Amino acid sequence: MKKPIIYHADDDEGMRFIVKHTFDKLIPEFRPFQFKSGEDLEKRFLHDLKQGTLPTGIIVDHLMQPGITGLDFIKNYSNHLPIIMASSSEIRDEALKHGAAAYISKPFDVYDFSSLVKDTFGKR
Repeated sequence: MKKPIIYHADDDEGMRFIVKHTFDKLIPEFRPFQFKSGEDLEKRFLHDLKQGTLPTGIIVDHLMQPGITGLDFIKNYSNHLPIIMASSSEIRDEALKHGAAAYISKPFDVYDFSSLVKDTFGKR
């Protein structure tokens, strides 16, 4: 049986490592695909949307860089699948208002993160 796929975008290489390690050790029932920019994530998401092969969910950082931000991604695509926003900035309320399924502040405890992933994406 194939593992459900979770897309994860973060412009910080260290955070991508932590998230991948957390999936490998604490939530192996999901398979993460990682992206280093919102643009890379959006490109893959739109391709998969067109093909009808969307992942189970998305974890997106606030991605404060040129191109699409995490908040833009939530505004544009949260109607297609659940999205968790992970951010160190004070945008929790705005992210939830625009459709984020959940929010976690960075830096986060990996056990809290794994529970949030299971709770959010296990509902499907």
